[in-house]
Amino acid sequence: MLKLGSGPIAHISNASNKVMALKLNKLLQEFKPDIVISTHPFGSQMCTVLKKAGKIDCKIATIMTDYAPHDQWLVNFDLVDYFFVAHDGMKKALTEKGIDENKIFATGIPLSNRFLKHYNKLDILKDFGLQENKKTILFFAGRRIWPW
Repeated sequence: MLKLGSGPIAHISNASNKVMALKLNKLLQEFKPDIVISTHPFGSQMCTVLKKAGKIDCKIATIMTDYAPHDQWLVNFDLVDYFFVAHDGMKKALTEKGIDENKIFATGIPLSNRFLKHYNKLDILKDFGLQENKKTILFFAGRRIWPW
């Protein structure tokens, strides 16, 4: 049986996140936060790498923005202070994996009000030069542009 957060993808990302954690450490040393809140597994992984190495001592909160836990979220899970999950089923799944239930809060997944707006489908298709009679597939990812 694999230990939590030790699947093949978690192993690869953990190795790359050790390198990226060095850059993050510079930022954390400058700001000295009391808590780091991450909405992506890589952010949590980088912070736990730093915490494990004794480079940071702040709290780590992970907001799981998925509807089910997976290995990426659970790398070094024992160093995460708080888990915010989508529903009680996820809380139960994490407790069954041995994570202290007092560290897990079923709060739902945070959404921007932008997702509540209604748009005219035909106008959107026209704006992007797309045709109504053809299927459209959207692939996306995001990145945070830091204000400093």
